[in-house]
Amino acid sequence: MKVFSLKLIIFFLPIVVVAVGLEIYFRNVENAFKIKADFQQQNIDKIETLVLGTSHSQNGINPKYFDNLTSNLSFGSQDIQLDSALFFNYIDKMKSLKNIIIELDYHRLDIENDKNYFRLPWYYMYHQVQVYPIKLIKKFSLYSSNISFFNQNLINALKGTSKKQKINEFGFVEENYIDDFLPLKYDSTLIFRNSPERLKNRHQEDSETIRISNKKRLDFMIDYAIKKRFTVYIVSTPLYKTYRDHKLVLKDSYRKKYIDSLITHSKIRYVNLEDSPLFIVKDFSNDDHLNATGAKKYSSLLNEAINSN
Repeated sequence: MKVFSLKLIIFFLPIVVVAVGLEIYFRNVENAFKIKADFQQQNIDKIETLVLGTSHSQNGINPKYFDNLTSNLSFGSQDIQLDSALFFNYIDKMKSLKNIIIELDYHRLDIENDKNYFRLPWYYMYHQVQVYPIKLIKKFSLYSSNISFFNQNLINALKGTSKKQKINEFGFVEENYIDDFLPLKYDSTLIFRNSPERLKNRHQEDSETIRISNKKRLDFMIDYAIKKRFTVYIVSTPLYKTYRDHKLVLKDSYRKKYIDSLITHSKIRYVNLEDSPLFIVKDFSNDDHLNATGAKKYSSLLNEAINSN
């Protein structure tokens, strides 16, 4: 029995060592998600503006260009359920908070991650929020949350095929982000030519059930924010014309009608730059995301809107 146990230990020990090594490596690799969480928690008493949303706001709103201290907790594929969890986790601890920016773009009301969404453990580890039950190992192991995702990142790093991103103190990626328009040299003719194929499956969901649930979550958040005397800014991010042209009209009408119902309140402002002529093709990294140049412009305009209130 002792011999068998020893053989088991010898067999599994290298696996455990490798797994622990990978966990330590990925925990210490600079990443925007962790930097955002660290900034939020380290400055929780001083933050005056909180931003919630998806990758549209993650890539489009750079807190560096705000006059007041701003925390942007937006992230790729972050749904309104996660926005709500973050909001209620932090809101009563933010003693200097004055403004809340909530992204309400075309796709937002109709998306909801399921319990298998791989980033859910990240929210538990870094923000202490949980919207679905999480397996015990995933509560403590970043690597186990999506092994194939992290393995691919490791392979890319070893091959040198991915450049190290420049991430500022707020968790905003300022350099070496994905820029699909760059290889096309920002040529609008080429961009339009490939857009039907590129966008045919982008944000075409239209779920009444999810839409109703998300509206209830937003209403609850906004009502609470107003009771706390915060100003709520509903924002529509700049989008390139190719993306705007592929929207479902009926789906978008539900969103616009909902926004119209919100902005009747004196503490709610609507900043709509979705089709603003101020943004040109070189401000975008793809059809629905700004690049760092566009983010500087967009962030500065939001800052002006807050200052003018």
